[in-house]
Amino acid sequence: MTSTDHDAKGRPKPRRIDFGIVWMGQGVSSIGTAVTTLVLPLVALVTLHAAAWQVSLLTAATYTAYAVLALPAGVWLDHRHRRPVVLGADACRAIVIASVPVAAVAGGLTMAQLVMVALALGVFGVFFDVAYQSWLPGIVPPARLVRANGLLAATDAAGRLAGPGIGGALYAAIGGAATLWLDAASFVVAACSTALVKAREHSLPLRPRDRVPLRDELKIGSRWLVRARPLRNLVAALAWMNLFVAVWLAVEVTFLVRTLHTASGTAGIVLALGSTGGILGGLLSARVADSVGDARALVVCAAIAGPCALIVPSTTAVFGPWAMSIGLFGVLAANAMFTTISTSYRQRIVPPHLLARVTSAIRLLTFAVLPLGALLGGLLVGLTSPRNVLVIAAIGYGSAVVWLGPISRDRDLRTTNHSAATVVP
Repeated sequence: MTSTDHDAKGRPKPRRIDFGIVWMGQGVSSIGTAVTTLVLPLVALVTLHAAAWQVSLLTAATYTAYAVLALPAGVWLDHRHRRPVVLGADACRAIVIASVPVAAVAGGLTMAQLVMVALALGVFGVFFDVAYQSWLPGIVPPARLVRANGLLAATDAAGRLAGPGIGGALYAAIGGAATLWLDAASFVVAACSTALVKAREHSLPLRPRDRVPLRDELKIGSRWLVRARPLRNLVAALAWMNLFVAVWLAVEVTFLVRTLHTASGTAGIVLALGSTGGILGGLLSARVADSVGDARALVVCAAIAGPCALIVPSTTAVFGPWAMSIGLFGVLAANAMFTTISTSYRQRIVPPHLLARVTSAIRLLTFAVLPLGALLGGLLVGLTSPRNVLVIAAIGYGSAVVWLGPISRDRDLRTTNHSAATVVP
């Protein structure tokens, strides 16, 4: 297939090699990002001797960017080609993260700079996430979206698995600030891979005279999402899951170390083994969806995640912390499949001219619950034991299947009637 081939509607067909290039670049970037997730707080704690509340500002800065910019970013991107934004966001993030080792060498690194770096990474991350998810359907045919998203999810899980180990080793060898050069380099690789993609974007930006006020633009995307019943239910389920994931993460390490009395090194291995479930789930997403249907696959994934999660708080010192890996493996495998299939479904049914707006609305809804869940987890652990909090989180996570009731009768989401698909903004 060449870049001059066109489909029945006269649009350029995606090339297989384009996705391969993007996959490679984002795979490298996921490792770098995982390294930074570990190393940036360590630089604050060890190098700058920051207090715990100061370190928490790094995470808060990133969440703030999503809360404030997600919806406006979607409106802005629906009027522009997505590929230049993806490339530019990666290039800007490379520059931002490189400023940390540069400042460290110059002796001017401060906590204020780290917070600004985290905020800037969040800002460019918002634009990257929305643009990237809206751009992908232009380089991957609809029939291969689940497989492509599954490969990306598996690669991201592998990066999150390998990144902390690589980051920890480099931190010990060359220091925290210098280690961040790896993330900067990974963003450069991702930007270069995006630059090599030849596929043309199908839709052109709207002309200035066609545009409407920002508030009306936001209403168009939100109204479409509300009227698309199957997608609306999927978003509600994802937000519900994320709420209890945040509750879970608030006490997971505490349960492992203080309740099960697991050594720090062993705790890392236990969590890493469980994380391999995300890799398997991403790789199996397309096969499972093809075998049982999109709708049934989503319901099954949500239904089995809760029981798998309950294995974790059922673990005792008698069985050892390794049993915890089994539960985590099942949860993360189911979660990876659910996320992959639901994301691919959204990319198939949302009109291209609304995809960035709808994507940004979904990102906002599913991310806004994370700080609430973390706060809830902190409150619950003050009232009861970490084990009981994990039980509550597991039951809550599994109950997300209730939101999927309206689609549980269908075999495949692609055969469901989407009333919102004909809405004209």
